[in-house]
Amino acid sequence: MARSLLIPSHKTYIMGPTGSQAQETFTKMEDLAKNNIASVLGVSSFFLDETVRINSKADPFTHDKSGFTVKLYNGSEVNTLNSVAKNIVGIRSNCNVFDEAGKISREFFALTFPFTVQSTDFRTGKGIDTSIFPKQLKNKNILLSSAEGIDSELYDRYKIAFNKMMLGDPDYFVCDLDCSLSLHPFLNGKPTNPLVTQQTIDDAYNTNPYRCLREIRIIAILCIFSNKYV
Repeated sequence: MARSLLIPSHKTYIMGPTGSQAQETFTKMEDLAKNNIASVLGVSSFFLDETVRINSKADPFTHDKSGFTVKLYNGSEVNTLNSVAKNIVGIRSNCNVFDEAGKISREFFALTFPFTVQSTDFRTGKGIDTSIFPKQLKNKNILLSSAEGIDSELYDRYKIAFNKMMLGDPDYFVCDLDCSLSLHPFLNGKPTNPLVTQQTIDDAYNTNPYRCLREIRIIAILCIFSNKYV
């Protein structure tokens, strides 16, 4: 949402292992913009005020079967992408968001990573001096997921991004979030009630130890890397 507001003509595509998963993530953004999430208070209407409506009563967040979309006055837009591989052709994106990336197939990644490969600094045209244009923010791929097996595309990308980050490449960032973060949250510098309690984790462990251990080890993997990927 921030990138769409700040960068004119910025295109974001939300993807998942299924089209409905991508649409669910889009709906969370929509609920945040409309202040429909009970646990998130004091949300500004700034993003909603910048969205384009067909008329004064129309909902700017459209829910077409082919994909959900919202457009802003500065030319930016956020879309969901259908997971049918044969329908994914010729798309250009400034930011790919892969939700539940560990469950996305290698074929899907191979088709969608090229969306962001074009350089944002490329300029062409008659009689122009390309050296006077300011540097642009690079395109990004964001992978969000709980832990998956080492045979997944997510794991391979995770290793690449982690090694690049450790070598000091500023274009790569990796973050592991375990349950200790959700159990001890802070609000304005002060401890606050957690979204998930220790009792919930204990009960989950007693009923399904394997799944509980999987979720506790790594609740989320966040890999952000630019168009510089192997």
